[in-house]
Amino acid sequence: MNSFSRMFGVIALGGLCATSAFAQSAEELAKQLSNPINFLVGKVLTIGSQPVQITGGIRYWAESPENGPDDFGARLVVTYFFPK
Repeated sequence: MNSFSRMFGVIALGGLCATSAFAQSAEELAKQLSNPINFLVGKVLTIGSQPVQITGGIRYWAESPENGPDDFGARLVVTYFFPK
């Protein structure tokens, strides 16, 4: 049986900027547990006439399988908005 859970929180900083933190937990059939902890900061802005959200952050692996990811990682996300 596989299981997955996520706890998160988001704080609006004003000026279309927000910060979020979340931790997730996944357990696989082989009883291998993965627990990354993430901290992200994002901002909505306009490039030309295209609204986008740019988000960056760090990830720390609190628990991972023996051959899985470990230590710290980085994350960069660009989300395009297409309002009607």
